[in-house]
Amino acid sequence: MSAVFTDAQRGVLAVNASVSERELVATLERHGADEGEILARYDKLAGALRSPAARYLVGYIMDDERRHHRIIEELANTVAWGGFDPAGDVAKLPDLRNHRPEAAEFLAETRRLLDFEKKDRRELRRLRKELRDFEDTTVWALLVDTMILDTDKHIRILKFLLDHLTADPSGPTGGEG
Repeated sequence: MSAVFTDAQRGVLAVNASVSERELVATLERHGADEGEILARYDKLAGALRSPAARYLVGYIMDDERRHHRIIEELANTVAWGGFDPAGDVAKLPDLRNHRPEAAEFLAETRRLLDFEKKDRRELRRLRKELRDFEDTTVWALLVDTMILDTDKHIRILKFLLDHLTADPSGPTGGEG
């Protein structure tokens, strides 16, 4: 067991988690250990690289891997502890069942941001086409490709917010997909 997942193990024991919850936490721990190993390998690779472009791109991946590792840990803690955290010091994911509907201003701003992200995606795709001549000699096209993927992720998150966090949790959803 990784030290990172100590809180999850404490939670499994403290709340007498079900067998399926224990198995899910164990799966998340294994995945987290793998993520930790991959991150250590990327770190070692980054330290040995001579190319500034390679160091930049490996660092870019490492930022994502660190975030992935943190999310896996938070997911394990959430499963392990359920809604119980007596000290309030365990990093967990928020629970949709306990949300309160957001204000109308939130809904309007979220829709504006969604429109912006869709426009940004179109502009990034146009930019990507303009970079075709540079894709074999620079990292520019690759980075724009990853920005398009990130923008798709942002659109998905904003749609989730509209669908799940604008309505009363006891009633039908209030967003549009």
